[in-house]
Amino acid sequence: MPRAALRAAEVSAAVLVLLAALQWAFAFSLFDGDFWRAFAFPAQGLGLFWRGLAATLEFTLIVIPTGLFFGFFWGWSRVSKWRFLSWPSGVLVEFLRGVPPLILVIFAYFFGTAFIPRGLDPFAGAIFVAAFAIGLHTAAYQAEIFRAGFQSVPRGQIEAGQALGMTSWQVMRQVVLPQSMRLSLPPLGNEFSNVIKDTSLLAAVGATELFGAGLEFSVRVPLSGHIDWLFLLWTAIAAGYFLVNFAVTRLVRALEGRLAVPGMEGAAG
Repeated sequence: MPRAALRAAEVSAAVLVLLAALQWAFAFSLFDGDFWRAFAFPAQGLGLFWRGLAATLEFTLIVIPTGLFFGFFWGWSRVSKWRFLSWPSGVLVEFLRGVPPLILVIFAYFFGTAFIPRGLDPFAGAIFVAAFAIGLHTAAYQAEIFRAGFQSVPRGQIEAGQALGMTSWQVMRQVVLPQSMRLSLPPLGNEFSNVIKDTSLLAAVGATELFGAGLEFSVRVPLSGHIDWLFLLWTAIAAGYFLVNFAVTRLVRALEGRLAVPGMEGAAG
């Protein structure tokens, strides 16, 4: 059995054992048909769980590429010899790292609508801008990851490339980028895991992602008399975030394996 498949089987078995123990300890059933018919499989359309999971995936596909794009550019700018690039990037990174992402989400939702073209749904546009704000927040952290990766490449290797007649772009593409990316991937994987969970902040402005779906279900179906349903609800929400996180981190691990160089495992750890 491939190592990745074995690891997935181990994690799945551990989760099932944990859920079975919780089911026994709190005397509830994971297979309560009434709950799942109400939350995940209603008679009409997709259930709240599947809608929330789909929305979380959509927001993840906005946030992670946004963070990567701006994080890479800001990280490169911070080590640039040109002051007109390094100084503004440094100010942006320090500002975004110092502001809670929830504040950025609220500001983006209420004041970002000015950037939404006319004719588009104002609510959907505002949610998109709020998700984009989370992308900028994680970009500030990713910029520091990329900056550390760039600075980890020995200066002598850069000078050697220049001595061989390579242009600055060739040195960046063939010498700096391959090494810095290998070193940056593990902390980037951790940041991706964090930012997937940060998408739950969008529920504060009305988005129906996984966390928002749980809140909406709690309003639709009063759970005061269903303490077992309350436990099932947030167990399902936690499982949804776990699935998205597991898929993304497995992809990052696979990319790490593709870029790994025999004998340099310690340098990339």
